[in-house]
Amino acid sequence: LEDWQQTGANYAMHPADHDKKNLLPVGEFNSSEIRVKNGHVTHLLNAKIIVEYDLWTDEWHKLAQNGKWKDYPGYGLAKSGHIALQDHGSFVRFRNIKLKVED
Repeated sequence: LEDWQQTGANYAMHPADHDKKNLLPVGEFNSSEIRVKNGHVTHLLNAKIIVEYDLWTDEWHKLAQNGKWKDYPGYGLAKSGHIALQDHGSFVRFRNIKLKVED
C-alpha cells in the first residue's frame, strides 16, 4: 500500500506520520479520534496526533483536483452528511463509536 492508503491517512490526500503511529497488536482495539474545528482537522491514533490538515484551502483543493479525486468534483465539499466505516474484506470490529457536534 502507498502511504496515503495506510491507517490514519486522509485517504489519497494526507498520509499519517509513521513515526507517531503506534498500532496495537492484532486482537487489541486501537483508539481513534478525529477533530474538525473551523476546517482544521486533527486525527489522533491511540492519543497521538498522526495527521493534521486544513479543509478547503488552496493546497487542499490542489491535492483533490490533481490526485485520486480529480474525477469527483464534489469530493470533500459537503459540510454535513453520513459517516461510513469501511474495511477491505478483512475481519474487523468497531466499538464505542461516539459522535460529538459542537458549535
